[in-house]
Amino acid sequence: MDSIKSITNLPNNRIGWTITDQIIRSSISVAANYRAVCRSKSNRDFISKMGTEIEAANETLFWLEMIKEAKLMAGD
Repeated sequence: MDSIKSITNLPNNRIGWTITDQIIRSSISVAANYRAVCRSKSNRDFISKMGTEIEAANETLFWLEMIKEAKLMAGD
C-alpha cells in the first residue's frame, strides 16, 4: 500500500486526480487478486489468477513510472 500513501504528494489538479484514481484502482486490484491467488484450487487456477495479478501489478507500475518521468511528485 506504499503506492497509495505516496500519491498524497501529487498535484491537486485534474492530472493528479486522474493518476491518483488509476493508482488506487490498480493497487486495490493487486491486493484483491493476490488474495484470490492464495485461494487457488489447482495449479491451473493458480497460473490463471497469477496472470491477472501480474497485469494489475504492471498497471500500477506503469502509473508510478509515469509520475516519475513526468516529475509530478512534490520535490521532483
